[in-house]
Amino acid sequence: MAPLHVLVMGHSFIRRLRDYVFTDGDNTNLRLQGDQFEVEFRAAGGLTIHRMASDGRFTSFERIPDIVFLQIGGNDLDNGRDVKTVTRDIISYGNFLVKGCSVQSVIIGQVIWRKRTNSYNAKVIELNNALKHWVQQHADANIIFHHHHGFWSSNFDFLSSDGVHIKCSHTDKRHMHKYMQSVKRAILRAANRLPG
Repeated sequence: MAPLHVLVMGHSFIRRLRDYVFTDGDNTNLRLQGDQFEVEFRAAGGLTIHRMASDGRFTSFERIPDIVFLQIGGNDLDNGRDVKTVTRDIISYGNFLVKGCSVQSVIIGQVIWRKRTNSYNAKVIELNNALKHWVQQHADANIIFHHHHGFWSSNFDFLSSDGVHIKCSHTDKRHMHKYMQSVKRAILRAANRLPG
């Protein structure tokens, strides 16, 4: 049986995760068994859900993935888009992947706080709650909401000095490793729910 094709897509969090995975041989394939999973990354810094849904890199696939993990929404909120619109657009894109592209399972990664002085983090909570609620109400939609454990301390010790990205340096990779493990758990969870 061929390995499940997993596509991990999103903004700079995913680009940085890809770089972390590619520079450490122990993290190849997100530490998933190569005979069971084949992981591919597609990412762009500053990506919003609107750009994602209109960019061919994120809407056309030579090989249809079995599972798609999405990390998206933070840049939309930071650019002033309202929570309702961002929620609607993320759900619409997830439905496009499932119904329009025949992806078996789409995972929406929880949007993570940033070090902001305005209402950004309140909007993050609202967006995450709206996405989680929609997924709970549509259990047959093949869309999963994934909570990233360990990224909610109010001192933001998991963030790099820019206050946006997950901390990862030559001397401290533990937060990026935790994020990688979270994405891996989400993929395993989705795989366990696939038919057959």
